[in-house]
Formats: sequence, structure tokens, C-alpha cells
Amino acid sequence: MTEVEYRPTRVALLDMYDRAPNLGMDSLRSILKNFGDLIEWQEFDVRNRRELPGIDFDLYVSTGGPGSPLLAGHGWELGYRALLDRLWAHNQNPQNRPKPVFFICHSFQMLCQHFGLGTASLRRSPSFGIFPVHKTQYGVHDPLLEGLPDPLWAVDMRDWQVVQPDFAAFERFGAQILAIERMRDHILYERALMAVRFGTHFFGTQFHPEADPGGMLHYMMQPERIANIIRQHGETTYHDMLQKLNDPGKLEQTFRGILPRFLELGLLQTQEV
Repeated sequence: MTEVEYRPTRVALLDMYDRAPNLGMDSLRSILKNFGDLIEWQEFDVRNRRELPGIDFDLYVSTGGPGSPLLAGHGWELGYRALLDRLWAHNQNPQNRPKPVFFICHSFQMLCQHFGLGTASLRRSPSFGIFPVHKTQYGVHDPLLEGLPDPLWAVDMRDWQVVQPDFAAFERFGAQILAIERMRDHILYERALMAVRFGTHFFGTQFHPEADPGGMLHYMMQPERIANIIRQHGETTYHDMLQKLNDPGKLEQTFRGILPRFLELGLLQTQEV
């Protein structure tokens, strides 16, 4: 039997935060570090330094970030969208080893806009908190969501939303809506798309599955953060988030279940003989 040389799974971490203060990058680094020598990763500052990876990585994780997901003519946007096209084309060739990509929040919105899966628009008011996310019939059986409660709980912090799915585009690209926004009976607005599988190897969430409840709790207990959150979102929202962060049946399951599972499946695929 021929001995196969082991190599770590290579992950490209696409930083879309444009140097805006955030907890996302630290959480993502922590998740990746938990895999030890099984994974090696490289960060790319997509928006500020216009850094982009090639398609020689095994897995890609594209983060959330501030601002509009609509194409505004910035050079980084054109390069980022060209990378999406290259990865999509690569994954359509059955002779190629697939390159799975995980899209978070802002990246998810750009994915949906780029491929015409839905309409991105400003919310009437920003979403800020920990809310239930409801699975569709496809989400119940998806490898990254199965085993999680329905509804699952997730950190949802965004000014923009993707609504009005184009079902013809979903069928054309083999995409599926896996989860939708919480039901709000007293509000008539459309429920946003919250998780989508685009083809077999692109997966995205409009919420933040990387949000670490322990890290968030520490962040929110700092005096300057308390004052800022209460000023912007109100005392009720602040205390509601504290209560949910302390509930192990809510955010902890999402944090430990989705992104680590994506990486585990990617590891198995990379090391396949």
C-alpha cells in the first residue's frame, strides 16, 4: 500500500471588515486555531489592501463587514466578484476537487446580489440582537444545519437585507433557501433570507455563526460598550442579549455547530484518497 503524504488543509480567510472594529475576525481565528496543525490559513484584507487569494486554497471563508453590498465601482469589488466567478466555474467541473466557500452576512449579501438570487436593500431599522432563525424543509436536512434546533438562535447585526428571492435563478444555479428570518406577526415586511446553499459547495448565512457567546459576553460587560449599546439600541435590547448569551440552549449550539462542521467536512474532503 502506498503511503500518502499528509498536508494541512489550506484555508483562505477573506477579511471584508475594511478595518472597522469587530469581533468577527477574532472569533474566526479562534475557530481555526482549534483545529491545530490540521489547518493552516492565510488572511486577505480584501477591501482596504485589495488582497485576494488565488484558487489554490482548499477552503474559503468570507466574513461580514460594514456598508452596502451593492456594486459601487470600487476596485476591490470587481476583484472579489471575479474570484466568485472563478471559484464557481472551478466547482462546476467534475474533474476538479471542489473548493467550498462559506459566506457570512456582508459576503452573503454580495453573493446573492452577484448571482441575482435576491434583492439587497436597506432595512427600515438596523437588526441588532440574538434572534430565532427558522429552517426551511431543505435546511432541516442540510449537512451544516441538521442537528441544530429549529428555530436555531443566531447573532443578527446588519443594516441591509436580502429579500425577494428570484426562484428562477435559484433553480438555474441549483440553489436552496435553507433558513429565513423570524416571524414577526405585527410587521408586514418580507422575511429575509438567512441561509442559502448555492450549488453544492457555496454556503452562506446572513447571520453570524462565528459569534462566540463567551467572547460577546466579555465584550458587552465592558463599561464603555454597555453605554454605547444602550445609547444606540436601548436598555431592553442590551438586557435581552445578556440573557440569551447566558442561555446554553441558544447561541452556543449555533457557534459550535455550523462553521466547525463546515471546516470538518472540508478536512475530510481534502484528505480523501
